[in-house]
Amino acid sequence: TTFEGSKINLKKINTNVPCIGFWWCLNFYELIHEFWRNWHMSLTSWLTDYVFMPLNIKFRNFGSFGMILAIVINMVAVGIWHGPNWTFILFGLYNGLLFIPLILSGSFFKKKKLKTNKHGLPSLSDFFKIIGAFILVTLGFIIFRAEDISQAYKFILGIFDLSIFAIPYGIGMAITPSFFSILLFVFEWYSRENEFPLSNLEFKINRPIRWAMYFAIIIAIFWFESTEQQQYIYFQF
Repeated sequence: TTFEGSKINLKKINTNVPCIGFWWCLNFYELIHEFWRNWHMSLTSWLTDYVFMPLNIKFRNFGSFGMILAIVINMVAVGIWHGPNWTFILFGLYNGLLFIPLILSGSFFKKKKLKTNKHGLPSLSDFFKIIGAFILVTLGFIIFRAEDISQAYKFILGIFDLSIFAIPYGIGMAITPSFFSILLFVFEWYSRENEFPLSNLEFKINRPIRWAMYFAIIIAIFWFESTEQQQYIYFQF
């Protein structure tokens, strides 16, 4: 019944393990399906149960094509959930199509744990896979945040313009945010197995360095504080 289904879904939402670290969810996955298994888990788990699984069963006689079709429809549903806008539909379609090479190669059915060397760093091949997955996910979020498809197209086209290699006039203004971005990236990487990036630092880093890190983060918060009032994106939905 609907009531029983709601109880099952609420139980799943309450027992889901939260995504470990925001940037771990966004940055440190090698394949797209690993990202979507952990991003927006309440929505994706519900759609998996009530959209993907029924469609996958319905299309099971079509083999890999049936699974691709089920995933693409499911991801389009993820996009439509955010609102009646072509950008959201394109966002879902784009992510659904990214699953095709994973299904055809068999990578979709495998779970791989990220391995690091003695210095806590990934192998070169894993590093490039992480960068590649990050770029693909980021391009999708550009479509998601754009007001319309033409704006998304112009923004993505601008990324690949040769002017991005030009040295900006205010190079100091570019160095400062880059420094803090790298700093936060390092925090996230070495705390990727924790729910929060700064948790358990007292067991890993001595007090002077730890406090220097805390003050650097506080300075960054005030330095990059926006004076414009901005509405949190999910208040729209």
